[in-house]
Amino acid sequence: MKARIKRILKRTPRPLIYILGLVLLVYGLFASVMIFSYNDWGKSGSLGDTFGILNAFFTCIGTAGIIYTLFLQNKTFETSIKPLLEIISKGEEDGYFKLLVKNIGNGTAMNIEILPLKITTADDSPFKFKEINFQQSTNKTLNLQASAEDFVMIGAYDEKNKLLDKIFLSLIDEKVSDFTFEFEVIYIDVSNRGLKQTFKLGLNDGRITMIDY
Repeated sequence: MKARIKRILKRTPRPLIYILGLVLLVYGLFASVMIFSYNDWGKSGSLGDTFGILNAFFTCIGTAGIIYTLFLQNKTFETSIKPLLEIISKGEEDGYFKLLVKNIGNGTAMNIEILPLKITTADDSPFKFKEINFQQSTNKTLNLQASAEDFVMIGAYDEKNKLLDKIFLSLIDEKVSDFTFEFEVIYIDVSNRGLKQTFKLGLNDGRITMIDY
């Protein structure tokens, strides 16, 4: 029985426990005053009428409980409204890797940024360059409401910050066709919460899949 009561108390929100405890305390004090201070119940009845303030007090507690419930519902609603990005490769255009960024979530994603990806290759690496840097071609601010989409251009640069033409033809041969790379995208929602997603790019088919959120 005690264990069951503990489980119930553990699941009950703390503010609700405090409110119920306060109500029981006030009722207990009031009952104690009425029982131990007055022997004549006719007089105590008239005194009890003066405690109409208790009704107002408990009405305020009830109103506070309703407000708290609405607050919890609002927090739950905010949590359920989250942006979620999907990135689709659209091939190359003018030497840049073209990505379609779609917001498939329920909330607005703001200040979307694809973090730069730096790849350093070993001497025996099948890649033709010692260092490859993938980064957005422009610093434009990207904001997407739910169901909205926009394009982002990613450039591949060598160690001298020179744009590499024909990305896949220049970087990839049969030895690395099954390689994958991971990159991150950061943004904020309407509540200014920082969010991050991790994606994987397959060099064989150019497909981008989300692996962490």
